[in-house]
Amino acid sequence: RLERAMRVASERHRGAWLQLDAGLRAAAPALRVSAGRDRLAAAQRALLRAIRGGVDADRATLERHVTALDSLSPLAVLGRGYGLVRRTRDGAIVRDAAEAPPGESLDVRVARADLTVRVESSRERS
Repeated sequence: RLERAMRVASERHRGAWLQLDAGLRAAAPALRVSAGRDRLAAAQRALLRAIRGGVDADRATLERHVTALDSLSPLAVLGRGYGLVRRTRDGAIVRDAAEAPPGESLDVRVARADLTVRVESSRERS
């Protein structure tokens, strides 16, 4: 009986000891630090994904705005075959033939060049 009582008590104390040991291991600073490092690494990965996604979205928005601005650019108009005409003497933009009578010197800007021309004549269009 004494032997059996000692075994039962020993098993009971062993179970309590195992529970206490497990509790101490769970509360161990090294394990808590390791778990914290794991959570930090996961948070850093999530942050990097969010930043990359934000940068990609901002880049796409910027590219759309650049495309829109390029389509409105006077230089894009020149690339389609138009020119910007100014009087040489004062730099005023010429919008009508009356602003550039025969003999007038003009500076013409086209897509890839600047031209200096002299008006020889003009014809009215109907």
